[in-house]
Amino acid sequence: STVRKNQERHLGLLAASIFKEGFMNAPLLRVQNLSKHFWLGKQILQAVQNVSFSIYPGEVLGLGGESGCGKSTAGKLLMRL
Repeated sequence: STVRKNQERHLGLLAASIFKEGFMNAPLLRVQNLSKHFWLGKQILQAVQNVSFSIYPGEVLGLGGESGCGKSTAGKLLMRL
């Protein structure tokens, strides 16, 4: 299935990253230019715009901000919901 092929592709990219950078130096998660826009009638709402970060083994990421700033939207995008 398409989902299975995408999972295999992502695992292949992760394996390539680990091989290239070494296990402890490779990020567990790397996000680059994460963006989400919603159409509201004829206007565009930029909910998340160009968010980038990496999480390495032993690190923890906390995402904080004001109500409505895009925290939940970013999390849903990461989980592909």
